[in-house]
Amino acid sequence: GDNLYTASVLALRPSTGELVWYHQEVPNDTWDFDSPYEFLFIEKDGEELMVHLNKGGHVTVLNRKTGKVVNVWPMSENINWVTGVDAKTGALQGRVDPVPGKSMTFCPSVMGGRSWNAGAYSPKRRLWYTNAMEACNRVTMDTQVINDLAFSQPYFGVSEFEVTAPPGGKAISRLAAYDPLTGKLAWKVEYDLPGLGGVLATAGGLVFNGDSRGWVHAYDDQNGKELWNFNTGSGIRGGIISYTAGGKQYVLVPSGFGSLVPGFSSILWPEFKNVRGGSTLIAFTVE
Repeated sequence: GDNLYTASVLALRPSTGELVWYHQEVPNDTWDFDSPYEFLFIEKDGEELMVHLNKGGHVTVLNRKTGKVVNVWPMSENINWVTGVDAKTGALQGRVDPVPGKSMTFCPSVMGGRSWNAGAYSPKRRLWYTNAMEACNRVTMDTQVINDLAFSQPYFGVSEFEVTAPPGGKAISRLAAYDPLTGKLAWKVEYDLPGLGGVLATAGGLVFNGDSRGWVHAYDDQNGKELWNFNTGSGIRGGIISYTAGGKQYVLVPSGFGSLVPGFSSILWPEFKNVRGGSTLIAFTVE
């Protein structure tokens, strides 16, 4: 039903656990569009704001003191589970719920408009850099016998489940730079396999992102021009970080592939089956 904690953003007092405010991004979530992504804390014209992406493909901007909706914008290019979201209230418009016994295609897929690892925000450019993917899933809601499931197999309550390309389109992915408050696109770089790792933005004007083949890329944060790349040997799934030691700046890249996304979508992106596993930390200096 309309459970308070279903696909919700909550503000709590840490000393007492008191609920200060909450906002449900997806009331009565019947699509598995939960809210696992990072929060961006941004101030504009003296207002303390919070930006949050939901698996359903929309980004909600909230006043973080009151929980009031300031804006909602679509990050995913293919969204059909609703016709829209009210940008002033966050209310869902024209929701399309699964119908028992009927095969239906929903976009984004249950994987979300992006995998879980975080994007990066540059306060200097006022841009949010994030991976994104365009994929859908075809499902038929039906009785699923729990005793027939293999060990650790997900339970979705469906008799049909398949990750598919958007209807009439192609499954694509990208690294993109957005104004996080308005959704205005500054630039994007298209990938033929979804990027599943965390993004790093630096004060020196660089954006680092690893791809699923194992290449780590450095881009100009203003226009997305690629400035450097290196093949780490395995698909990149973790978060890239930067630090200083001995007067030098380093960029540390974890190389090693995994996650449920390749398992769910290897039919859609067959090359996932060929990505090498690995477990390596590679450090680079920034000169």
